[in-house]
Amino acid sequence: MIHDTRSGRVRQHDQLAALVTRKLGELDICASVIHTDLALQAYALQTTAQGSRYVVRRDRAGRLSGYLRNVALNKILLTNERWPFVLASNLEADLTIGIDVKHNTVGFTLVSRRGHLVRVRLCTSHQKEKLLLPQVRKLLNDIVSEEAKATFSCFESIVIHRDGTLFDSEQRGIDLALQDLRSSGIVRSDARYAMLEISKTAPAPLRLYDVTNNNGRSWVQNPQVGTYYVMDESNAFVCATGRAFFHEGTVHPLHVRYVGGTMPFLACLEDLYRLTCLAWTRPEDCTRDPITIKLTDRRLGEDAASFDEDAVEFETAVGEAVSGI
Repeated sequence: MIHDTRSGRVRQHDQLAALVTRKLGELDICASVIHTDLALQAYALQTTAQGSRYVVRRDRAGRLSGYLRNVALNKILLTNERWPFVLASNLEADLTIGIDVKHNTVGFTLVSRRGHLVRVRLCTSHQKEKLLLPQVRKLLNDIVSEEAKATFSCFESIVIHRDGTLFDSEQRGIDLALQDLRSSGIVRSDARYAMLEISKTAPAPLRLYDVTNNNGRSWVQNPQVGTYYVMDESNAFVCATGRAFFHEGTVHPLHVRYVGGTMPFLACLEDLYRLTCLAWTRPEDCTRDPITIKLTDRRLGEDAASFDEDAVEFETAVGEAVSGI
């Protein structure tokens, strides 16, 4: 728990949190940061004949309860890779791997067929976004080989989820890594695979609606969760959110692009939707992104965040001086 150095600027990057997380990570300590703000606001000192004690303020009780629940789920369970629930049925792919890059760090999230084995791996990269062919080849070889040893598995199918653009060098690196893994027996010689681009925003946004007839009049609603639309052999939109979960506004479908592979596109879309059902950060709600993307983005947001060490030290010193005036 640290103080917030952003001075009310909510959307500003928290450099102190980034520094703490990175420095502890260098000591092999997986850390997550919470701030003092809400705790300071939620309690009040109450004085009675029996003495003084801190009690929860009534106007802050609901917010504090929600905050503590969020801390338990996101900062404790997920940080320590303790998953609240798994899938009821198997995925089509033996292994699904999410890939993203942020601030010279590449993140991988590996999900097993049942969603019960999930591992997040972070590696330092000299590339800010576009990964090099030999880099992708080596990293995939290493993490899939490590996963095979841990699970005693020979994989029959692998699907790659790339957050954003899957560059040509990355695609060729994946192809070569799969060749290597087949040669070493870690992946079956006839193993199927697929590579998907998952874009948080689409160049041509699309909306889907459910139109029904109500007493002779058309009634327009949001589509039900799980609705999908295949545009062509390479592009589809999946509604991982929908009217089963009430949210204001229209549903924003997830754009999925099939880059290549031997697994059917529809099977990949079905797996992707099931992975969005692992809504571990908010179990009673839905989540737009599959857990392969959600967890990778979350870990990179905490572990790969940038910071200016001199700026943090200077701002801290200024804060101490001001508080002492």
